[in-house]
Amino acid sequence: MPYIFGINAISEALTTNHSIEKIWILKQYQQPSLSPLLQRARKKQIPIAYVPKQKLFKLSNNSKTKIIALASPIEFVSFGKVLEQELAKKSDFVFLLLDGVTDVKNFGAIVRTAVATSTSAVVISNHHSVGINSDVISTSCGAIFNIPIVRVNHLKDAIYQLIDQRIPIIGLDEKSPHSIFETSFDKPIALVAGDESNGISHGVKKLLTHLVHLPISKKMNSLNVSVACGIALYHLSQHRLGTF
Repeated sequence: MPYIFGINAISEALTTNHSIEKIWILKQYQQPSLSPLLQRARKKQIPIAYVPKQKLFKLSNNSKTKIIALASPIEFVSFGKVLEQELAKKSDFVFLLLDGVTDVKNFGAIVRTAVATSTSAVVISNHHSVGINSDVISTSCGAIFNIPIVRVNHLKDAIYQLIDQRIPIIGLDEKSPHSIFETSFDKPIALVAGDESNGISHGVKKLLTHLVHLPISKKMNSLNVSVACGIALYHLSQHRLGTF
């Protein structure tokens, strides 16, 4: 994946609306032309990290580098636009929202399953989420180019839009007393999955319509998040099997 070095090059990329995944800036770096660049980046909700020179050297192999941007291999889409398009179809759809999934291999596998189950979009947030890189593309076997990937400032931004449209939002939670296989859901629907360590964050969880678990043997505490998403997505989409 291409890195872009220097204020001028990154400013040009922002001006031409080239999709930027993330920007790293040397701590205490000051430059008059840096301020407008940062304003544009924040307006586009691009994550910005202030890092020591060792980090920049590792990325660029150049001790003089002060700012680096990672160009995204995909174009993120607006959640509002995707939601509007799906509602206009007046048909069942499933959205997948990922809360804190940072492992690129898990994310790639999840995206591959999402495409296989005709999931309408995968939604991630700017913070505590995976970066879209070559490992993601490889793990998804290129499937990431066949599904809208939405990046929002916070997952709640997408959830509030779903609530406004009265779309049920269910979350995978191993502590829930309700099995996903014994719970009926209206369609369309949104599914939320959290990371393997902490699960769905408290702030997100309290906004959800239902919490459900995937029944597993007592010999195991939990499933890998990509496996859990796969099982849940196939269950939610089973009535559409054969029409993919």
